[in-house]
Amino acid sequence: MDRGFMEHYFEIAYNDVAGEIAGDDERYAELQKAADEAICSLTRIVGESNAALCKQCEHAINSLYAVQLHLVKLAYLCGAEDREKMLR
Repeated sequence: MDRGFMEHYFEIAYNDVAGEIAGDDERYAELQKAADEAICSLTRIVGESNAALCKQCEHAINSLYAVQLHLVKLAYLCGAEDREKMLR
């Protein structure tokens, strides 16, 4: 498998990774709603008392989303490798 090509393809083909992969999956929607509510609640609590802490929380949340996106990309590449192995 040409890993570089597949990484590039993933990056250009999946602009909205969550939307394109999860689609209308109800469980994903429930989990995302719960996560959004937790983030909003945390932002309200922390933001009221400490703006610097609020920014740090935002940075932590964005970092977790970056990790999640990278994991999805790695899973995609694993699937591409598995497909290639099965076709041999």
